[in-house]
Amino acid sequence: MASERLVITTWHGDGVSIPMESEGGRQVATILIDGVWYHIERMRAAEFCAKYTVDTDPDYEPQTDQNGDCVIVAPFSHR
Repeated sequence: MASERLVITTWHGDGVSIPMESEGGRQVATILIDGVWYHIERMRAAEFCAKYTVDTDPDYEPQTDQNGDCVIVAPFSHR
């Protein structure tokens, strides 16, 4: 897996570095965006494609970092 920090940068160059925690072999973090809590997870692209559906494109291949990892950001459930 990549480093234990995740750097998110906008097109304008504004950025934030988020510490990731190891949790059961995964790298995860929790962030608050506009009052909504989100789960962030770094994972291998193959695992991502096996577990999640992004759209109906059968040829979808997520972009990855140099280690073959990608990141998902998803809101927590209301429950």
